[in-house]
Amino acid sequence: MLHAKATDSEIDFFTDGHRLMRSNQLVGSLVMLDGEASQNHARSLVGSVEWLVLEFSDWSMIPIENLLAACEGTPTKIAAVLSTPEQAQGSWFCITTRSRGH
Repeated sequence: MLHAKATDSEIDFFTDGHRLMRSNQLVGSLVMLDGEASQNHARSLVGSVEWLVLEFSDWSMIPIENLLAACEGTPTKIAAVLSTPEQAQGSWFCITTRSRGH
């Protein structure tokens, strides 16, 4: 179980499986991206959750690019669990390229 709490005055976040919870309220979903089906599942959650937390079985920028595009104009935000500098660089490139309108 993931649990994050900075101070007693801040809101408490935790997971219970695939759900991201804040003070016992569902605010997001954790999705392991391991193929087209899981990417489609993540896309189906866009607009209905505040946060999509993405993990990757085999790193690729394409799912992040696709999901960022799907989230445009919706209240859904993306967080990604990255484990290497290459993943961070690729994600940064994707985010900055999208923000410049390319």
